Amino acid sequence: MVLNDELPKRDSDVITFGELVCERRKARGWSQESLAAEALGNLVRKGYVSAVENGKFRNITPENVKKFARALQIDRKLIPVSHDGRARHDGDRFSLGPEAHLASQ
Repeated sequence: MVLNDELPKRDSDVITFGELVCERRKARGWSQESLAAEALGNLVRKGYVSAVENGKFRNITPENVKKFARALQIDRKLIPVSHDGRARHDGDRFSLGPEAHLASQ
């Protein structure tokens, strides 16, 4: 079994997802604190939002990706494959497996 820490997400996917979250948050006129409250139910987690937006948080769970996507109304097709759960799962985190590709579902 390959754990997420052993096979990290591609840097480009981490950056792409972060930019998408940031773009959508700003389009709504929300602060990072507001997004943390809306998506995660905890306004104190604005540091987590910042890390995601800046591509510094590589181990985001599929559950949190879904929370951000729901709060910001992000279409699943726009989420990089390694972030939306279409990649191989190991526990509650996921890894981009060598067989993963950008097929839409």
